[in-house]
Amino acid sequence: KQATAMCTSHAEGKEFYNIVFKVPSVPAKAESCMDQSPLSEFPFPVVCVHDQRGQRRACRDCIQGARARLNAVQNSAFAFSTCQTTSGYGHTAVYATWAAGDNAYTLVSERYKSYCKWEAAAVLEVLLQTHSRLLVPSFLASDPNLYWPIVEHFGSVSAALSQMGCALPDPPEPAPSLQCPASDFHHGREAMMCGAEECLKLDWQGTFRKCCGCKRLKYCSQECQQSHWKAHKPSCVRAPKS
Repeated sequence: KQATAMCTSHAEGKEFYNIVFKVPSVPAKAESCMDQSPLSEFPFPVVCVHDQRGQRRACRDCIQGARARLNAVQNSAFAFSTCQTTSGYGHTAVYATWAAGDNAYTLVSERYKSYCKWEAAAVLEVLLQTHSRLLVPSFLASDPNLYWPIVEHFGSVSAALSQMGCALPDPPEPAPSLQCPASDFHHGREAMMCGAEECLKLDWQGTFRKCCGCKRLKYCSQECQQSHWKAHKPSCVRAPKS
């Protein structure tokens, strides 16, 4: 629960540098959020950031979050930070969310634990041996700390299970995927995030300007620079002048 709560907190270090993200290649085996029905009941009590009591029934907010992540992966509308955004903890994933008929998208940022490929595989192996019915994207995607390392190292849950020698059961006929308005996420493309703490805008959405003091940190607007000045001022004053 505490680790998952870290996913929704803001990344550290934005007062010193802009975080760079890179869009990965096409997932090895894409999966639609509509391929698997969400589990309505778990074999053991599950604690999440929305409900600390430990419930056997699926959390509605977690299901919605899982669908958003799966839809972004299905449409390749996501990117990973190129370095740790919290020292000693993990990286950050940024992905697009949208509703049917939308012509624009909203960016969501989540930190996740920097598990290596074999640590993620070990979790899947334990679930395979103990609770195999939980090995569905709709459940695994409800936890950003587990789902994003799986996508980062394998491409998708389906690809991870395939490499482990098992496969998901044949899903029902999937519903059409939401038409993706996030055309900026070209495979292999890199993008820089605005230096302001609360802003998730990437530099492919507009021109960034450098701080006129340190010449290092970049912002998408004057408003973002002004709002971030209190946090940035100590590092800006210490920065060597070029």
